[in-house]
Amino acid sequence: MAIMDGTSAARTATDGTGTDGTGDLFSAIERVELALARLEEVVARREAEAESAAAHSAQAELSELKSRHRKLRERVSEELQQLDLLLSSLPQ
Repeated sequence: MAIMDGTSAARTATDGTGTDGTGDLFSAIERVELALARLEEVVARREAEAESAAAHSAQAELSELKSRHRKLRERVSEELQQLDLLLSSLPQ
């Protein structure tokens, strides 16, 4: 490590730059922290999108089940009516 004069020592202390490479290290750490923050934002957005898609899918499935249930109920009702007619026509 080279001996620094007063001005380069002051510069190193105030802005993190200098001949020993600590400025590069600090700037690299800042870049990594910024990149991690951006990644966390993207992950949070993707999770929200996935939750929204899952909720939409669940809603569509529920709607389909309700429709199937209604049709099945109608068919069972029709079949019961037919059975009632059959039973009523039998001799007692």
